[in-house]
Amino acid sequence: MTASKHFHNFPQQIEPAEWFSLSTAIQNESMILNTRTTPEDLATVYNAGLAVVLEQNGKIIGFVALWPVAKKYLELGSIWIRPDHRGYGLGKQLYKQTYSLPSLTDHLVFAVTQNKVSLRAGQAAGFMIHTDWSWPIPWALTCGPCDKWKSEKEKHLCPWRNHTCWLYLSPAGLN
Repeated sequence: MTASKHFHNFPQQIEPAEWFSLSTAIQNESMILNTRTTPEDLATVYNAGLAVVLEQNGKIIGFVALWPVAKKYLELGSIWIRPDHRGYGLGKQLYKQTYSLPSLTDHLVFAVTQNKVSLRAGQAAGFMIHTDWSWPIPWALTCGPCDKWKSEKEKHLCPWRNHTCWLYLSPAGLN
C-alpha cells in the first residue's frame, strides 16, 4: 500500500485491457449487479465524464460510476475496490471524488444498495440515507425491478425497504 495512487476521470485515457480486467473483477463481485459491467459499458460511462478511476502503478484498483437512468437523475453504482486494497478508506475517497464530476451540478445522484460496507463508505463521504422512496427520486427509479418483491402493486409494502435495501442521496440531493 505504499505505492502512489491516483484518482482520475475523463479525459485521461485507460487502456482497453484495463477495462477488460476491471469488468472481469466487477462481475465476480456478488454485491454488484451485473447489468452494466461489460468493458464497453465501463469505458462508455467513463468517457462520458461520469466515472472515477483509482489507479496504482498503471492498474485500476478502484472504480465508481454515475449511471444515467432518467433525465436529471444519476444512479451511483459499480463502486469497486480491489480486494487487497479494501479497509483503507478508499471507498469513501471514491465517493468523494464523484463530487468533482461536472454532471453533479445538474443531476440528482442516488444509490440503492444492500451492501452495508458501501453504504457506510457513502455515509462517511456525506451521502445521506433517505427513507422516502418516492421523493425526490421517482418511485420507479428507486424501487425498480426486484427479485425479492414480485408484486408491483404492493411494492410500497416491501419489508426489505429501509431494512435490507437502502436508498441514499448525494449531499445535494435534497436541496
